[in-house]
Amino acid sequence: MDITYEQTETIIKTLKAEDLPVYMCWNDNWFFRVRNKEGKIVSDLIKSEANEYIQTSLEMGLHKTNAICTETDWNNAMHNLINHIR
Repeated sequence: MDITYEQTETIIKTLKAEDLPVYMCWNDNWFFRVRNKEGKIVSDLIKSEANEYIQTSLEMGLHKTNAICTETDWNNAMHNLINHIR
């Protein structure tokens, strides 16, 4: 008898208010901004290849496969999105 299961890992991260916003990116196509919005921590996502802006889960925004990026990277992705919409 074979048993198939998925192994998961819990990673706890502590963020302070002064640490926000945090900018992350995945595969140089998805750009995340984790920020404080009216007392709630939210994660915004720009999908460059799809020209899409959405709010996503904190787990997705802070996923361990994401790389740290800069506010400039986020601003460039937003600039490209706005230009595409125009």
